[in-house]
Amino acid sequence: MEEIKKGDDYMNMSLSVSPEKYFDSRFDGQEKLFTEKFNGLKTQFDERFNSLENKFDERINSLEIKFDARLSNAETRIDILDTKIDAMDKRLKWSTNLTFGVLGLLVAMVGTLLAMTAIHHF
Repeated sequence: MEEIKKGDDYMNMSLSVSPEKYFDSRFDGQEKLFTEKFNGLKTQFDERFNSLENKFDERINSLEIKFDARLSNAETRIDILDTKIDAMDKRLKWSTNLTFGVLGLLVAMVGTLLAMTAIHHF
């Protein structure tokens, strides 16, 4: 009961001073509560946002590492395949040259045989 009386006295005293000051002080109090609540919520939001940002960065870094490893593996396989193709190309060139060499030798031998046969017939 005494608290009510004190509240009434405060209100009466405030109103007796000036209604504008009373309402200004009430508004200032509400504004202060709102600001405190807003700042608290902003802090919570910032903490959650930073947490999500850190998790996102960790996942991106993890995917980047995996991607780099797979890309490196693919590059290694391509290099191995390129080496095999070069080796095969060298063998094919060598065998082609050998084939044409043997074919040239056979043509020369056939030509010589034909020439010798022609000489014996005439």
